[in-house]
Amino acid sequence: MSRLFGYSRVSTSDLDWALRVDALSKAGVDDRDIFREKQSGAKAERQELRRVLDLLRSGDKLVVSLMDRIDAGTATSRMLFGIFAVLAEFERNLISERSKAGQAIARAATRRSVRPNGHRADPGPSSSRAHGVPVPPVD
Repeated sequence: MSRLFGYSRVSTSDLDWALRVDALSKAGVDDRDIFREKQSGAKAERQELRRVLDLLRSGDKLVVSLMDRIDAGTATSRMLFGIFAVLAEFERNLISERSKAGQAIARAATRRSVRPNGHRADPGPSSSRAHGVPVPPVD
């Protein structure tokens, strides 16, 4: 049976756990399975994180609360920001291309179907006009 674990870290004693624990609880993590760590971001050792990672088995899930503070000075962080920027630009370009293609299709369909005066652009050979039959005026 799979389990759901939670992990959250605060860097100082001034920070409150309530927001983080609430987010983990809303994600479905039982309070007994939430691993809390009070550790400065400058320290690489994360004992509670190591504990929860050691407990994880196949099928288990780990929910991490508030990974919002990233040290942008490290090589890894700069790489991640660069990747995210490239992905965001790529997605924006895809949206633009899809929008332009959709607009072109809509314009082409409008040109084929109706002229501004409401008549078909190409009435075709079966029209009364093609056979010389008079057509009454439209009111």
